[in-house]
Amino acid sequence: MEKPIIIGFTGPFGSGCTTAAKYLEKEKGFQYYPLSKWIKKICKKRKLFETRRNLQDIGNELREKYATPEKIYDYLVRVFLTELDILSKKSKSPSSVKKLTVKQVEEGNIQLKSASLEIVKNFHFDELLSNSIVIDGIRNHHEVETLRTVFRDKFILIAVDTDAEIRWERIKNKKNLEYFKKEYFQADDMRDSGEEEPPWGQQVTRCVAQADIIINNNFTRKEKLFNKLNRILNLIYGKEKFKPSVEERAMQVAQKIAQKSQCLKRKVGAVIIEEDKNGNMNVLGEGYNESPLGIPLCAQERKCHKENVRKCPNCGIPIEIILDKCINPSCVEKKVIFGREKKESLIRKLDLCRALHAEERAIINALKKDLDKIKGAVLFSTTFPCLICARVIIEVGIKKVIYIDPYPSTEGKKLFGRYRDKITIIKFEGVKSERLYDYLLTRNTKFKNEKTFNF
Repeated sequence: MEKPIIIGFTGPFGSGCTTAAKYLEKEKGFQYYPLSKWIKKICKKRKLFETRRNLQDIGNELREKYATPEKIYDYLVRVFLTELDILSKKSKSPSSVKKLTVKQVEEGNIQLKSASLEIVKNFHFDELLSNSIVIDGIRNHHEVETLRTVFRDKFILIAVDTDAEIRWERIKNKKNLEYFKKEYFQADDMRDSGEEEPPWGQQVTRCVAQADIIINNNFTRKEKLFNKLNRILNLIYGKEKFKPSVEERAMQVAQKIAQKSQCLKRKVGAVIIEEDKNGNMNVLGEGYNESPLGIPLCAQERKCHKENVRKCPNCGIPIEIILDKCINPSCVEKKVIFGREKKESLIRKLDLCRALHAEERAIINALKKDLDKIKGAVLFSTTFPCLICARVIIEVGIKKVIYIDPYPSTEGKKLFGRYRDKITIIKFEGVKSERLYDYLLTRNTKFKNEKTFNF
């Protein structure tokens, strides 16, 4: 019998995280725990409509209000851990244990008021697991970090990703009155991603970046998603041998290169690979985002040069692309329009960044070796290329781009769309984290004595 594990799901709303989590509950015997459980109860107690915006607001409020002294915004996970501890005690002496109430959670009156390492380790939650648990709705990277601290290698984070247009169609087909306009969906999706959110806010993009495994779910049939989940479980439990794909191996290289970056906002790594006649993969060039040689690093100056950007006069959201209107729902309703003189003065954050991007540096390094080989090569990047990099990628003749994280601006995607006959863009799928990748490789030969992961 397999030992209990904790599987967490993260991803943009409409991608299928809840569908995947419910499948593990019904078909694999996992205990289902949504982090939004208490948020919805508080929403009901306050007599609010259960809209995504209200749920986001309450979640942000709880994380900020009950952050630890170390400014760790993991309150929803600490509520889960408190419940887990209560359940374990209840099995021993049911009469002496009381369940959590909505009032307790809303007022921060829970057992784990701090998530300091010493306190967490003393609880030994990893020893309290009687069966596997699936956690749905992880939306802040502090939640991921605390779960990893507590459960160590028993915790595996899976990101379920779906193209925005497909997610919009799914939500629209459900006839959700909350999103009768696409602009409302886009505004909540942008907030959910966390690009302009505070540390205690929605941070889905950062959660996906921390995932151990990424699943693409652009399917209409749920069975395809379920088949992928079955394969993941077989790999974890050692029922299937791990044979890393070319994409998985190359992305491991790109992620290692990204760690060289000292960017204050986002560490990006890229690697260009060509396949020879014998099927061998050769690295042509690699790069990471950093200021060009001779120019001071932003980390040295302790300043990000992209911060100086115009904001919407109504809601204050930074305007990243030259627009004539804000897509925030409240601004859409008020029909906030920028005057022509204001519109012309708006600038893009990207124009202010002075770093050489990872894709640019990888291409430069490849061109130093051989100009001809880069034509028809494949570029692996930890982040979707921006407009500047997209232009260069098309010019040098790269035939395929494989990426992990989306880029907040869609201009690069639009440009690639015009040249879809010349270049293919693919979202990465597979084992992503180095710790899980190395463990699965090691266990191919000796998983019984492996001490790194203890399933």
